[in-house]
Amino acid sequence: MVLRGFSISETGATQTRSIPEWSTKHFEATGQPLRIAIDQANWWYRNITAEKDAEIKSKTPGSHPREKRIMERIIYLLRMNVQLLFVFDGPDKPPKQWPGEHSYGEANIRLLKELLDQLGVPRHDAPGEAAAECVRLEALGVVDATWTDNTDALMFGGSPTLVRFHPRRPEGDQFKSTGGAVSVCRAADVAERAGLTREWFLSYATLVGCAYTSGLDGFDAGRFYRFARHGCFQASANLLAAAVETPLVLSKWRIVVRGIVAATFADDEGVAAPPRSFPDLAVLKGCAHPAVSPDDVLRDLPCLRAGWFRPYGPGMLSRYRFLLSNFNTQIHETWVARDLVPIELNHRLRETPATPAARAANRPLGIAPRRWPTKRRNSAVDTITVDPLKVLPELLDAFPSEMYRVAGGVRVRIEPPVFRPEEVELLDCVLQRGLPESEASSSSSSLSSSKPPPPPTPVTLSRDVAKRRPPVPPPKSDRGRSLQAPTTPSPSPSPPPAAATASKLVTKRLFNPERSQKGGLPVLPPINTHLPLPLHNIDTTSSPTCITFHEGLTLPGELDWHNPPLTSPLPASPLLPVSRRASALAGQLSGPEYARRRSVAITAPLPILKQPAWDHSAIVHLPDLD
Repeated sequence: MVLRGFSISETGATQTRSIPEWSTKHFEATGQPLRIAIDQANWWYRNITAEKDAEIKSKTPGSHPREKRIMERIIYLLRMNVQLLFVFDGPDKPPKQWPGEHSYGEANIRLLKELLDQLGVPRHDAPGEAAAECVRLEALGVVDATWTDNTDALMFGGSPTLVRFHPRRPEGDQFKSTGGAVSVCRAADVAERAGLTREWFLSYATLVGCAYTSGLDGFDAGRFYRFARHGCFQASANLLAAAVETPLVLSKWRIVVRGIVAATFADDEGVAAPPRSFPDLAVLKGCAHPAVSPDDVLRDLPCLRAGWFRPYGPGMLSRYRFLLSNFNTQIHETWVARDLVPIELNHRLRETPATPAARAANRPLGIAPRRWPTKRRNSAVDTITVDPLKVLPELLDAFPSEMYRVAGGVRVRIEPPVFRPEEVELLDCVLQRGLPESEASSSSSSLSSSKPPPPPTPVTLSRDVAKRRPPVPPPKSDRGRSLQAPTTPSPSPSPPPAAATASKLVTKRLFNPERSQKGGLPVLPPINTHLPLPLHNIDTTSSPTCITFHEGLTLPGELDWHNPPLTSPLPASPLLPVSRRASALAGQLSGPEYARRRSVAITAPLPILKQPAWDHSAIVHLPDLD
């Protein structure tokens, strides 16, 4: 559990580290992979939300979203040359204050432990709290860091290095989205930068609250910071730490705390002095010395005797079937080889002795550099191409010679999947350790900066300039050149033949943007395509004549949107296209009596053809215009 109201990021002692870079530096410095103890409860809680978990289970019955997320983290860390040790809570742990939505039962623990065994990850059951067991493992040198969010681990003793998920990804999903970044905090940095010692954390947990106690009434994080600024605070913290071994000192501690409370807080703030029954001695011992395994047991763990990694070849059939039946049931089954082969390959290359003969023995593994190298954000990682069957030939053992399934009441034979070469990412330091010198150098060089280009020649120089130059105007004709005034060229030293050719090619096709260019064509006004139709036999000498069609006028072939057509097409008669209806109407209306009228009204509407207005094939019945 975390200390109530305490944020370790506010101490300024946290730093963001990249898992590949951290693992590379540790491997190059010690020759051993980075080892991290995992607080299993922390990885279970820092997972997908309860809503997302329920949604996935409703869409895919029988799935295990939380265990799958943990499996994805494990696979990534194992590929990055990180060895893990999962620690589970024991019966003597304090009650967790997590919400009920994050609770889990024995069935979840059973499936997770089986997953760890199939992935070859060691595990350990602690007698009490897993975070305290991890801190003790780090103090003994079994592991290098502790992965937990429990800030109360800072009061368990030692100088632990706490690893947490990146703040941008509090649920711990997809290390790729953050480039493998995690938040790391060392207890030594907290003590140096913020002045927070183990005694300070013990006082905070006792007065404010933690997993073992709810604290003193009236205390919270803000009031404790005011309490800690008093001059007698350090004396009270030392007395509380000494009371773990000498309970009689608790009476002196209560007297000092009562004086600090009276001098710091007003009566109306509700901070009372500690009673005679506070704190509980068992709670105080649980905070200072939680239940952990004996040191001789921790120094003789099975992973230290039999190795931190178990090869995937033996028992491939059961391993393959377990993974396929519990995870990723909606995708192709070759995902098992895609995830297991890089881990097996990393283990073999890391354990290869640093001799040419041992490195040459890894040549049959089918490792090749990436064909199209690209620039990556993390230079500590290389991408290679590997043949899965050359690394794990036991993959074929997972598929018997004859497999059948029933489809439509008929037995159908199933062919084993085809394992194609896969692109995998491994640490460059591991590749340099296990591959022969030629292959390792070619892999690193192909993924690093390319070779410098050769010195330019006249031909390549002219090609480069031609690629960079802007469009060149066409050359002038001989007639235009003859009209120009002749100029006398000034004598200049003749360059070497190659340089002269290059300069001639360059200067001949250069384009000077400052030179005056020919003016473009003038911009013409837009053409009016809606000119009035010509009207014949109309006197327009005095003033223009305008014909405005009445709203009730409807010509044949024209659709009236307000009155849908109800009549049928006219009988056969002399026809005229609708496009000429205006000219026909103008001919009917020509004459002196219509010369100066501004509108024409038709009393009775004309028959309507049942055709759309945009159809220019409509016709006009000439007799109807009489």
